Amino acid sequence: AGVVCAYRRWCGPGPLPARLAETSAALMLSAFLVSRPSYNHYLLVVLPLLLAGAPHSGAVARRPWFWLSLVPQLPGVPWP
Repeated sequence: AGVVCAYRRWCGPGPLPARLAETSAALMLSAFLVSRPSYNHYLLVVLPLLLAGAPHSGAVARRPWFWLSLVPQLPGVPWP
């Protein structure tokens, strides 16, 4: 699913530098969500890149699905 989201962002609207940064950050985020114990520091790398692109239209950080994917990473949120 992370690769599909990254591909959709790459083909989406926006300037090329923003698409490149968000596509690479989406791939890193999908690696983080799949193997959380191994890449515990990835969230510190990925979130600033994605939030930097938030002012642009079509940015990943403007979509609710991006924030929904991070809910399992919050402490205190029970996840089955």
